[in-house]
Amino acid sequence: MSRRSRGREPAGHPGPTGAARALLVAVGGSVALTAIGGGAALAAGLEDEHLGLELLSRTPFDSYLWPGIALAAVVGGSASVATVLAARGDARAGAASLGAGCVLAGWIGAEVALLDQPEAPTATEVVYLAAAAVMVGLGGYVSRRAREAGATARSGTSGPRRPPRSRRRPR
Repeated sequence: MSRRSRGREPAGHPGPTGAARALLVAVGGSVALTAIGGGAALAAGLEDEHLGLELLSRTPFDSYLWPGIALAAVVGGSASVATVLAARGDARAGAASLGAGCVLAGWIGAEVALLDQPEAPTATEVVYLAAAAVMVGLGGYVSRRAREAGATARSGTSGPRRPPRSRRRPR
């Protein structure tokens, strides 16, 4: 198995293409970059003064160190994997995007529930929930298409299965 094909599905089991691929890369890449950058800023304490530690009053945290590390690793990491797979056209990109979108939606849900915010959800949270919805919806669509293409390739047909023709002779 060549290094380039390692971890990819067999031929005939395509990954995302065209607009779906571009959208998965754009949305996933944006989420990955902002989650990793934002997580690093939180962990380094760069946002402490701006956000204030009182936001963390309903959480087990007394600083933004661990939330920042978790944001970068969990949200940024899952979105990064989904983005790389989509950019490569890997058949697993849809499932990875669906999973990363669920992780992002869970993160935003926990943020709304746990942080002591004056308004919830914030405009930023709404934007990221929309990004999560795109990742989940498009990831599910691409994943389903890849499964269908794989089933077609394994069955040896070039399209959907048709019922066998009747062998009855006309009278």
